[in-house]
Amino acid sequence: MRSTAVAVATTLAMAGGAHAEDAHTAEVEMASAGAFYGLALGVWSSIELDLSARPAAWVSAGTTAGGLFAGLQLVDSLDLSVGQVRLAEGAGLWAALDWVLLCGELDALGEETAWLTFGVTALAAGGALLAAHQGFDPSPGHVSLVNSGGLWAMPAGLLFGYTFHLGSGEHLPRDLLVLNLLGLGAGIGLAHAYDPSREQVLYLDAGLLAGGLGGGLLGVMIGVGTDTEEIATGLTLLGMAGGAWIALEAAGFDDGDADRAATPKRRAARKAAVTMPLWAGTW
Repeated sequence: MRSTAVAVATTLAMAGGAHAEDAHTAEVEMASAGAFYGLALGVWSSIELDLSARPAAWVSAGTTAGGLFAGLQLVDSLDLSVGQVRLAEGAGLWAALDWVLLCGELDALGEETAWLTFGVTALAAGGALLAAHQGFDPSPGHVSLVNSGGLWAMPAGLLFGYTFHLGSGEHLPRDLLVLNLLGLGAGIGLAHAYDPSREQVLYLDAGLLAGGLGGGLLGVMIGVGTDTEEIATGLTLLGMAGGAWIALEAAGFDDGDADRAATPKRRAARKAAVTMPLWAGTW
């Protein structure tokens, strides 16, 4: 009985410590996002109002402090998890990017676009926070997987199009917008099929980056003699695919049944792989 009570108490203490650490991480990341949004808003407002250095500094400091305070209040009042905070950050980021790309395609970039970008960012992040308030709580790994899909679909799609001469390249903002949306959609689909950790997704990102750089470097060296740029872009794509495959083999991404069927040696290799220290902000 005593050993059971000790085990239960230890488990509860560990769970409480993990929850406190997650809450602290959520506070820091939401406060940082709010401060960054406030700083950007303050700097742009100062430019638009043609303020001198000292008033501009005060305006920027005020909006930064306001954003930081708002971020802390949101985390405390909504009891947000790390995954929910990163969901809001990602929603705001991708909404802003897609809005700018859309305006670029429509040749509507201007001062009004910048002001509206702040509004679109706030609306998208607010929508994600509303979903979180209603109980939607994705894991950090799921959010990272969706973000990675949105990120890597753009360079991969452009490289594929250039290699196989798809399109004229005259509508780059439109192409990037479509690729980003397709990548985010693919990431959402994969997040429904798999349950990766954030470290596994970071390992996949590292594989894509290293493979792409290696393949591109090899393609450039080969293409110099043949004066064929498609060799460089094609080998970059192959390198990205190879790097992703190696990362997946090392870090996992199998579903639950397949993971349980894996050999102890392979599970140990995955555990060692995903503990590789990687820094990627709130990705």
